[in-house]
Amino acid sequence: MNSELSEDICRYRGIKPTGWSDEKFVDDSNWTWSDSHVFCIREKKSDDDYCFWHSKDEKNVREVVERREDGPERLCGAKMPGLKWESAEEEPEVVFTDCMLWDADISDVHLHKTDFIRADLRGANLSNATLPMSKMERVDLKNADLSETVLRYADLTRADLSKADLEGACLENADLINADLTDATTTNADLQEATFWYANLEDAILSGADLRNADLRSARCFQAFFRDTRINSGTQFVNRGGEVFGRCSYELRPDKELDTFEEHPYFAAAWTYRKLEDMYESAALPQRVKNAHIRKQEVQRKDHWRTGSYGRWVVATINYHLTEHGENLGRLSKAGIALIILSGLLYPFIGGFRADSSSEVYRLNFVLPTSIADLCHAVGTVMHSFYFSMITFTTIGYGDLYPTGTGSKILVAFESLMGGLILAMFVYVLGRRIAR
Repeated sequence: MNSELSEDICRYRGIKPTGWSDEKFVDDSNWTWSDSHVFCIREKKSDDDYCFWHSKDEKNVREVVERREDGPERLCGAKMPGLKWESAEEEPEVVFTDCMLWDADISDVHLHKTDFIRADLRGANLSNATLPMSKMERVDLKNADLSETVLRYADLTRADLSKADLEGACLENADLINADLTDATTTNADLQEATFWYANLEDAILSGADLRNADLRSARCFQAFFRDTRINSGTQFVNRGGEVFGRCSYELRPDKELDTFEEHPYFAAAWTYRKLEDMYESAALPQRVKNAHIRKQEVQRKDHWRTGSYGRWVVATINYHLTEHGENLGRLSKAGIALIILSGLLYPFIGGFRADSSSEVYRLNFVLPTSIADLCHAVGTVMHSFYFSMITFTTIGYGDLYPTGTGSKILVAFESLMGGLILAMFVYVLGRRIAR
């Protein structure tokens, strides 16, 4: 930097931002810089110590459009608060494509045709701005202040909004596909019908945000804060595919996410499903609560296998097939009925059972009955066997029938054990459903 600068140049001085030596601005004659600071050397206004861009004087849209140079331009620290179009004529498009607007003041503006594509707005102040339908693909808004900003229908595809303040902002119907909202604050923001496909919402604060009908499929939400967040049946968090309830990105692409976490992506997936379970319960969406719980348990079951916890994996697998992780009463009922019927058919052929009041043993062999009497005896034996199986399964044990033969005794022990387990699980699942 020159040690002496003309008194006719702008007096703006700012901290040197990252990326200042970008090749897009290699021939920029409006700036000079030191190791830590940048200095605007545009000609200052006749009645001010600053140039047009850094002057605090009120500006109008026509002047801004006329002053803009073609192509990328460094406008760091520019002052444009309250900029609005008040003429009856058609509003011109304000284009800041590829411009560096680091630390600029664009608060309280009212513009409907603004192009910020690939612009650098790090640390900029856009609070209370009204910028609907703005073109903001790949814009860098890291640490920017967008509180109470209206960005309805704005295109923020691949935008960097990490650590940005979006408190009370309106992004209704905005496109935030592949956007980075890591550590962003969206408290009480209106995000209705916004699209967050593949967006990164990790560690973002969404307390009080309105996500009704928003599409967050494949969005990464690990450790996001969702307290009092509003959702409804139209809010989508997971990819459905051919399933009734889909899977989050951490479960779908665990290998791709491995480098992102200290923990395995299955841990993030389980956390996400648990958070969805809580949110769906608060929104009175019982079917989605059930589905999120099942997916959470399935991810944990996969993780048991991955970590070599085979005992836990076996228990979880049995729980899944019997009760679908405590959510399927019908599957459990079918398992119990199947066990009763199968045991009832087996008892007469593997040792039989005896009535306590007589010496008759109810037993059958694999020979077809040759007379009506034999057929009636076989039918009666099977009916008694089903009764014996039922009281064994329910562990009632009246004592009027008891097994004879080693095979029958082994089956009685197995059926009574499984019956007690299935009945206990039945009570547990039924209790969950009633409580819900």
